[in-house]
Amino acid sequence: MKIYCCFTPAHEILLRQEFLPSIPETFSVHAESIEVAGPGDFLSPEFLHCINQKISLIIESLRTNLGDVIVWADIDIRVFSLSPSKLASELGEHDIAFQREGKKGEGSRGPFPWTCGTWRAPTPRVTYPCIGDG
Repeated sequence: MKIYCCFTPAHEILLRQEFLPSIPETFSVHAESIEVAGPGDFLSPEFLHCINQKISLIIESLRTNLGDVIVWADIDIRVFSLSPSKLASELGEHDIAFQREGKKGEGSRGPFPWTCGTWRAPTPRVTYPCIGDG
């Protein structure tokens, strides 16, 4: 299963030292660097430009993996227990699933599995528990 992510040069250390070493070998990592022309503070023009680039990368990954399940993840995480079969089973009949963030059950930013090629409004599912839900 392919796992996609993107990063800015300032965050490459997180990619190399934390994220990549935690990804199981059953995943094929596709990491894209996004250049930022400034500090990239939250909601700044540079930040929004990076978000637009990330959206373009997500759309392209969906188009190039028709019929497959892929994963998108932020790089500021470590993976402790993740397998392609578990993610595919969590999707069930849904197009996309989000990890629960905390006990309230809101969806987090990732990692999230996504079925490519449905091309309709996705049916989200907040699913697998976060660490510490006990």
